[in-house]
This record gives sequence, structure tokens and C-alpha cells, in this order.
Amino acid sequence: MAKILFCPKNIQKNAKVLDIACGEGYGSDFLAQKLKYVVGIDISEETVMHSRKKYIRDNLQFLVGDIAKIPLENNSVDGIVSFETIEHVDEKTQIEFLKESKRVLSRDGILVVSCPNKRIASDFAYELWGYTNIYHKKEYEIDDFELL
Repeated sequence: MAKILFCPKNIQKNAKVLDIACGEGYGSDFLAQKLKYVVGIDISEETVMHSRKKYIRDNLQFLVGDIAKIPLENNSVDGIVSFETIEHVDEKTQIEFLKESKRVLSRDGILVVSCPNKRIASDFAYELWGYTNIYHKKEYEIDDFELL
């Protein structure tokens, strides 16, 4: 199982952070050990129910929600983390996610997003093994991701 081994230095210990598309919740729990408050949001109600039972902290909350319609108030978080999510939705939803991120972030908030490099993760895998990840809707090479 992968582990998050860092928290960006720009995110201060007294920050409120959103872990969007948090999945099982272990990343949200890790962040809650370091930060003032963390909310993990995932589209799967079953996954959120599991997370609520497994990771219990006073400064950690799990909600059901969509990356294109984040169920938080405007300017309500200091940071957003989104790991390996954006490639699983179409371009329209990716843009909506970025708009929603801007809406819920505080004025000086930061967004940390990761996605696989298309050239390495997909093109190379296809060339070597004929493998295509059917769950990826829109992938990016580094330059295109920076433009997004």
C-alpha cells in the first residue's frame, strides 16, 4: 500500500485541508495527524462509510461528494490535495474540478494535484505490453498538465 510521506511545506499545521477523492481514507488520516483539520471527500457512499468507521479523529471528517460540485463553502479550506484523480474524469469535469477548487480555497490557498505522466504510464505501457488503462478518461504529458 502506498503511503503519503510528505505534506507540502506551504500547508501550515493550523490549516484546514480538503483531500478530494480520498478513497479509503488513509491519506486523510495521515494528514489529520499533522494538520488542524482535514475533510476527506469521495463520491462513493460505501467508501465514505468505511472511512468514518476506520479513521476516527476529532479533526477529521468524511463526506460524500463529487469533484465537480464540492460540498463545501466558498473560501473554506487552506489547501486541497488530489492524488491520482483527475485522469479518471473527462475534460469537462476536470475543468469543473479546477473551478470548484478555486471556489473553496482561501485567497492564499494551495492546490496539490498529481496524475500519471501519459508518456510513461500509458504510452510506454501500451508500447511494451499492449496495456491500456480503461479507467483513465483524459491523461496528460507534463507540458499539457502545466497548461491545464
